[in-house]
Amino acid sequence: AKNLQINLVKPKIYLQEKTFDFIAHSTMAKEVGGDFYFYKNYLPQNWIFSLCDVSGKGVAAAMVTAVLGGVFSIFDFKQGLNIFIKKLNHFILSTFNSDRFLTGIFIKFDCSTGKTTILDMGHSYLYLYRQQKFLRVKPKNENLPIGIMENIETHSFHLQLEQGDILLAFTDGIIEQTNEQGQEYALSNLPKFLR
Repeated sequence: AKNLQINLVKPKIYLQEKTFDFIAHSTMAKEVGGDFYFYKNYLPQNWIFSLCDVSGKGVAAAMVTAVLGGVFSIFDFKQGLNIFIKKLNHFILSTFNSDRFLTGIFIKFDCSTGKTTILDMGHSYLYLYRQQKFLRVKPKNENLPIGIMENIETHSFHLQLEQGDILLAFTDGIIEQTNEQGQEYALSNLPKFLR
C-alpha cells in the first residue's frame, strides 16, 4: 500500500512553467494515509490542481487515494469541474457506501490570464498570500464533502491571480501537528513561513 501510494502521491513535486510554479509536498503521518494531490495540464494554458483529504487513516484511506488517482487520470476535464465532482461523488458514494468521504479543493487555472475557478468541497484550508497580506479564501456558498449524499450541488467561485500571488492549500495534517510541548501548529506562523 505504501509503494502504491508513493507512486500516486509523490513526496514532493516542483513544476516550473513560464507563468507559474507549482509546488506540492506530502508526508504521511503513518506509512499510508488519506491525503492526495493531483495536477494535470488538460488543454494548452489550462490546468487542474486538486488537494483532497480522505476520511480516516491507514490502508482504508490509502485505498481511496488509489481510486482517486485512477479517476483523476482518466477524466476528460474539458467537460468541466462540476461534472467531474458529480461523477466522483457518485462513484465514491456507490463504492464505499458512505463509509468513506473526502473533502477537497479543486482548481481550474488558466495560466495565460490568471483566471482561477475554485470548488471547495468542504475543505476550507485555502489561503492567498498577496502583497504581504495573508488572506483566507472562502466561498460564499459552502459545498458538502464528496461521498456523503447523492446529487450534491456544487458552487464554484472565481479568483483572479496576479503576479507575485501565492495560493496555498493544505490539509488538517498541518494544523494538527504538535511540538514537543503538545501545542498545535498555529496558522499565524504561515505568513512568516511564506515570507
